[in-house]
Amino acid sequence: MVRKSPKVVPPYWLAIRGQEYIDAFHKACAGNELEASSLFDSFEYANQLRLVREFWELKQVGKITGGVWSAVLSLAWTVGRRGSILTDALSKLNRGELAKMFLEADKRVLMDDIGLARFESLPDNFIVYRGCGRFARHRTNGISWTTNREQAEWFALRTPTPMLLEAQMPRAAVMATFKYEWEVLKNPLVRVKKTNDVDLWMPPEARFVRMEGLGKKLRTAAQRQKKLPKVVAVQ
Repeated sequence: MVRKSPKVVPPYWLAIRGQEYIDAFHKACAGNELEASSLFDSFEYANQLRLVREFWELKQVGKITGGVWSAVLSLAWTVGRRGSILTDALSKLNRGELAKMFLEADKRVLMDDIGLARFESLPDNFIVYRGCGRFARHRTNGISWTTNREQAEWFALRTPTPMLLEAQMPRAAVMATFKYEWEVLKNPLVRVKKTNDVDLWMPPEARFVRMEGLGKKLRTAAQRQKKLPKVVAVQ
């Protein structure tokens, strides 16, 4: 549904791109989620980050719909030099504000059908995994987790000191779920109970072979099944 509201003045860096960009910006601010997504995709990395910040500010003052914000947020989480624009910006972004960005999003727009169905069927507690370096910042309180152990191992083995974490995730701590990489986004303000950690260190040459093997297995699994693996509930 298109909102009837005064036109929002586009930022200078967007306006200098021309009338086509200005019109798309106005349509997005009026409630057009597709225009918002197309506008985001039309920019390079630096301006995508600018657009996310611009729309978040507009969302905070009620000048765009939750659907428009969610459409941009969904794309922003899957684009970036290290996996996500928001991850790239974490050094300048308060973790409480990041949580607010997701908690205020419209889940029906933020997630695709598979991710939403998975989110709605989560048990009260379930097992998740996280692959990272032993000395990584926010190691146990990271945002991104997965229900697929091999996917977590793959991420861990990309670091010099690979560590696999296993934890109990309460449903109340989950902000969103995505089918890509079987990802579970945890509220950064809620801590999870770690149940196990495994040191995956191995010689570099062996690690390369291990990563190659995991990569092939994950690609094969993705091709064979469109649905995500079942979540393991914690008794």
